[in-house]
Amino acid sequence: MQHTVLPIDITDAIIDELDVNADKKSLASVSLASRTLCARAQARLFQVIDLNPICCPSLNSKRYTYFKELLIESPGLRQHVRKLSIGDFSLAFSGTPYKCQHHAKDDLHMLSGEIMEGCFIEKVQSLPFILDMLPRVEHFAINSQYASPLVWGKLPVASRYAIATFIQQNSITSLHLNMLKNAPSSFIIKIAHLSQLISLRLENIHVDPEDVSHLTNLTKSSLTNLRELWLVPESPSPYNINLLGALILQAARDTLERFTWYSWTCLFPPINVGISRNLKTLSLQIWGRPFSVGIQPFLEQLMYGEQATLEIIELRAMQLIFDEGLKGTREDWSDFDDLLQHSVFSKLMEICLIEYYRPPYEHELPVNIFLKSMFPKTCARGVDFTLVEMYLQ
Repeated sequence: MQHTVLPIDITDAIIDELDVNADKKSLASVSLASRTLCARAQARLFQVIDLNPICCPSLNSKRYTYFKELLIESPGLRQHVRKLSIGDFSLAFSGTPYKCQHHAKDDLHMLSGEIMEGCFIEKVQSLPFILDMLPRVEHFAINSQYASPLVWGKLPVASRYAIATFIQQNSITSLHLNMLKNAPSSFIIKIAHLSQLISLRLENIHVDPEDVSHLTNLTKSSLTNLRELWLVPESPSPYNINLLGALILQAARDTLERFTWYSWTCLFPPINVGISRNLKTLSLQIWGRPFSVGIQPFLEQLMYGEQATLEIIELRAMQLIFDEGLKGTREDWSDFDDLLQHSVFSKLMEICLIEYYRPPYEHELPVNIFLKSMFPKTCARGVDFTLVEMYLQ
């Protein structure tokens, strides 16, 4: 029987349609049913691997074992993985029962401390093998949760070595680390010299207090190709990531296009964004502090830098703080509006409020209308005011 071979553009269109609609089950079925579509379907299926979903800890740990075995049995899949996310290696629940909340109400169950520790061991035993088998990962993330940070010293030596080695491979251009505790200075120094990075996101990175003195040897960064930098200093911390951030900004002053900064404890920015020569987007938090503390210092730095490149300002706020906190701060916002008339902001096109809230929730006044009333001069210049709503679970 003669088989008809579909043109490549047709097979690509089929896979693209399934991928756009996030139809993973259909992609999996296609990979099994059609030899012609198998390779392309597998490439899409394994392009993004998240080993840290919000699910039962015992199921989460089995994902590591299953994925490791899959890579061993089907080595051709290794080349497809472009994004890898790991995390939640905490032993926070060890020794005490944990009531799993990730099942239907009739299937809730208790996990003992021994079971939780067994889940941890299962993950960290598989991790070095997994990382060693993925040569083409471009984005790597450690996404630990606030309640269960990754404590570096609790990882086995093999896992620590595997992570420190993995982030240095040339294919990785995007790195996201969240809730990492007691990181050694040697690991931080490695990050500062990952010259292949285009995007770096460091959230709540805590350096080992006994090792922090060694960071005084870090006087230069090699991140000369970086386009996006996201810094959220850990609170409280004797080091945070201020020194590292300043060195990175200096190294990436010609390439950096987006800078994000959130800090609850640092009243004034310890780093100078004004040295950036190509900054397009500045993203800041505005909850918990007035304009003169949370925003003005950054704008003044840009004014002193005299580089008219900024196009977008993002302001992030929580719902209640936004409504209650901004009503009595019209003078602050008037100062903000006045500063934006400086020539360095001549290319500004958009002010975007990113608001986090839990539904149901309604404002007394539409946010974009409220913002326009606070920025009459900027609004008159034709700058857009937009709102992005982020629902909190």
